[in-house]
Amino acid sequence: MEPQRTVRMNPGEGEASYARNSTFQIRMKPMIEEAVTELCCDSTNLPKSMMIADLGCSCGPSALTLISVAVDAIHRRCLQLQQAPPELGLLLNDLPSNDFNTAVKHLVAFQQKQNVDKSERGSSPGARDGSWGKNGNFLDRNTIPSSCFGIYPTNMGVRGPILDNMVSRGVLDQERLKTFYIPLYAPYEKEVKEIIEEQGSFSINKLQVHDSMAGVNKALISPKMIAYGLRAGIEPIIVDHFGLSGEIMDEFIRTAEQHMSPEFLEKELVKNPRIFLAISLARKS
Repeated sequence: MEPQRTVRMNPGEGEASYARNSTFQIRMKPMIEEAVTELCCDSTNLPKSMMIADLGCSCGPSALTLISVAVDAIHRRCLQLQQAPPELGLLLNDLPSNDFNTAVKHLVAFQQKQNVDKSERGSSPGARDGSWGKNGNFLDRNTIPSSCFGIYPTNMGVRGPILDNMVSRGVLDQERLKTFYIPLYAPYEKEVKEIIEEQGSFSINKLQVHDSMAGVNKALISPKMIAYGLRAGIEPIIVDHFGLSGEIMDEFIRTAEQHMSPEFLEKELVKNPRIFLAISLARKS
């Protein structure tokens, strides 16, 4: 397995895509707005250029959700300070096999929303970035707060019985299951803090743990919903390891729905709540 090629989210905008099964990003809006306010505290400290990055697994509209929040926050802050907005550069989808085409498709609507002049925009699949501005200057990262977002997909633990069931019916190869590995580690809050502090380049402005199901009517959470969420996150790894087709992944969904009864889901969400970590960092001078 080549991690750079397989560790990515499901592309496109179909029912099993990451774009259709990840909507929690908007919950980061307050933290991003606060970070922008702290960075642009007054007109004398307003940077002339800024770089915004959404790297890793995001694709499609989800890749632009936080970017849009950051850009809107910067523009609002500049209006409050009665200053011209800085030149902005965006970095998207750093993984080589990410769905860059879908990101570009939604980037057009994003640019129209931001009223960016067409002559000042550019995109490059090789560089995974769209840069706005005349000279391409980037904000010195020593002065920019950043927000890092990690998911704790605890319901990944339910994948084992699903795959075991598919092996028992001959759908999957048993020997391949023995060597199946998902390169995922969900650290505790304390571990993340210790890593940041030991590395020493950043100080922690704020660290929050969020329940991704907070505010959601648990009665509306169905086995099918969870199954598609699993498929959106791990299908590329499963397909690469087992050499499967889309039809087999459809069977994965059916097996998951049969395995995860409403009663099972209720207990699973209580036992292993699906949470994610949000951190606001500032690089030390």
